[in-house]
Amino acid sequence: VDSLKLARCIDSEANKKGVVQKILIQVNNAQESQKFGVNPKELDNLIEEISKLKFVSLEGLMNIAPLCNDAKKLQMLFSEMRELKEKFKLKELSMGMSKDYKIALEEGATMIRLGTILFN
Repeated sequence: VDSLKLARCIDSEANKKGVVQKILIQVNNAQESQKFGVNPKELDNLIEEISKLKFVSLEGLMNIAPLCNDAKKLQMLFSEMRELKEKFKLKELSMGMSKDYKIALEEGATMIRLGTILFN
C-alpha cells in the first residue's frame, strides 16, 4: 500500500468480505521517481491514518531497492528500513530480491522476493 486512498479501498473491500486484510506500506526510501512508495517523512501521518481503519491490519513495511551493485548503498537503504520498522514497532519487513537478498537478510528482512535466482 502506498497511499491512504488505497488503504481505504482495501478496508472497504475487506469489510464487504468480513475479513481483516493484512497490509504492508511500500516505502520509497531511495527516492526513485520511477517507483511507487511513500517518502519516509510521510510515514508517521500515513500510519496514524491507517491505524484508524477497522478492516486492515498494518503488519509492516516493504521496499524495492535500486538495481545497483553498490553494497554500501543497499546496506544503508535496508538499514533505514529496519530502523523504520523498529520505530513503528511493526512485525514484517519485506525487502531484498535475487541480487540483494543477502544484504536485506543481514539488515532484518522477514520477507524476501526471489525470482530470477530460482531459475538460474
